[in-house]
Amino acid sequence: MLSPSTEQFDRGKKFQFYRRLTSLREYLLVSQDTPRIEHYVHQENDQWLFSDAVGLDAKLTLPALNCELALTDVYRRVSFEPETGE
Repeated sequence: MLSPSTEQFDRGKKFQFYRRLTSLREYLLVSQDTPRIEHYVHQENDQWLFSDAVGLDAKLTLPALNCELALTDVYRRVSFEPETGE
């Protein structure tokens, strides 16, 4: 889960380090304050393909695990603050 205190590190230095691991195929960043998961998939050309799933109805396909991940399952016990129109 991304927290305000670690989000910058998780997106920056940590992911930079993880990208050096040849065994790492996918990287997920899970938001803690909104139903959103950012998904990075390592490509054969050494690039990372980004996609994201937003909203409780969204699903992610995880090729490395050959499975589908529903955000409703990830956030089953999480209550979100209602969005304000600010």
